[in-house]
Amino acid sequence: MPNARDIESELRAARQDIETLASLAAERAAEVGSAAAAMADERLQNLSEEARKLYGDALGSGKRVRQQAEAKIRDNPLAAAGIAFVVGMLVAAVLGRR
Repeated sequence: MPNARDIESELRAARQDIETLASLAAERAAEVGSAAAAMADERLQNLSEEARKLYGDALGSGKRVRQQAEAKIRDNPLAAAGIAFVVGMLVAAVLGRR
């Protein structure tokens, strides 16, 4: 039958083992967390670069569409005024119903 000293000794050893395991788990969690953070940062940078590229592409497309619309308006000013009048009437009709 174990005596009190043996039980205390085993409890101390168990506590040390638990502390060691907790320390190892914390270190491993920190390593995994650092790796995940680095991966997330890299993905964020890639997305940021893609967003800048898409913004640039959209800006270029918008400028081209605006230039084309301005050219059409200059070539057909009467048609442009008629279209603007019809759109204005439609907007007024929709807003008047509310």
